[in-house]
Amino acid sequence: MKINNSKKYSKKEAGFLSFGPLLFILLVLVTVFSSFKIIPFYYSYYELQNLFQAQAEVATISKDSEIIDIIDRAMKKLEVPADVKDLRIRRESGKIIIELSYSEVFFIDFGEGYDYDIWEFDFKPRGEARI
Repeated sequence: MKINNSKKYSKKEAGFLSFGPLLFILLVLVTVFSSFKIIPFYYSYYELQNLFQAQAEVATISKDSEIIDIIDRAMKKLEVPADVKDLRIRRESGKIIIELSYSEVFFIDFGEGYDYDIWEFDFKPRGEARI
């Protein structure tokens, strides 16, 4: 007795998964991972930008050393990868300018000391006011 199992199965019935949903899930995961790494860079930048502007506006009653101390504490709190020595405070032509230039690196850590740098973000927070 011969059994005829010539029924054709579709890819879905046979257990195949289409590539589209997997690609979409991968794209969502990459976007979420990148967001959690990159958003803190911009948060720190805008916090410093606001602090520089606030310090520039009260510069008539503050010494440069006081401004440097306040900014240094904020940089440590925000974990900004810059040295306070790179901070520039200029008083000229009736105004004060507070500037800093630093970079943040978006990378993937593969462990065992191997990191892959994906992108370097350059930030230049600045505050300026009349004195």
